[in-house]
Amino acid sequence: MIISVIPAGLRTVVRSWLAMRWGQRHAKSGIKIFQETLQEFGLPEVAIHELVTQYKSTVNLLSIRGLSQLAFRSIRWRGSQ
Repeated sequence: MIISVIPAGLRTVVRSWLAMRWGQRHAKSGIKIFQETLQEFGLPEVAIHELVTQYKSTVNLLSIRGLSQLAFRSIRWRGSQ
């Protein structure tokens, strides 16, 4: 029983990691396209920088480190209430 669970768990971990890597790659290319589109519209550089920074913050959730930090922040936040 336990021996059959280990490969299934490892397979799930590998698939999750590959999906996050795929998502990061596509999000990073989307950031470039987003920035170029905003520049074509003629927005000021300050506004473009702020919008792109907000857009980039979602990419952090596509990593184990980003998800861990989010989880720890929510645990701390719940503990402080």
